[in-house]
Amino acid sequence: MLLTVEKVALLRGSELFSDVPNHVLVSVASIAEEAEFSEGESFIHQDALETDMFLITSGQVRVHRDDNELAILGAGEIVGEMEALSPAPRFASVSAIEPTHALRISKEAFDEILATRFEIVTAVFNVLVRRLRNVSMSNQ
Repeated sequence: MLLTVEKVALLRGSELFSDVPNHVLVSVASIAEEAEFSEGESFIHQDALETDMFLITSGQVRVHRDDNELAILGAGEIVGEMEALSPAPRFASVSAIEPTHALRISKEAFDEILATRFEIVTAVFNVLVRRLRNVSMSNQ
């Protein structure tokens, strides 16, 4: 079982939370639950109405839509964040390629933190803007 300080360090290593002060990340760490997935196990399912997000802490996962592989992600990457922010059917499935550990953050708990911690709202907003800019630049 991870200590809060260990969860804070893992969260800090992700793009989404890298600019959030440690004292604020403690609140996120307190709602993050540890999860383990076996090789081949799917934990996000295409078209499902699921709203948890996951920070991969070790292992690798495959993001796929039908039989098309979209990405391979590893430690420090977050999956499912879009649906945690704005519920919609999942665009893709995510399956463990090897034994994988993650921190699971539920939408309900994350919403409570977003309502009280402006620093996290700002960090999420900044990441989404960066992603939009990158997409816009790659389409030019």
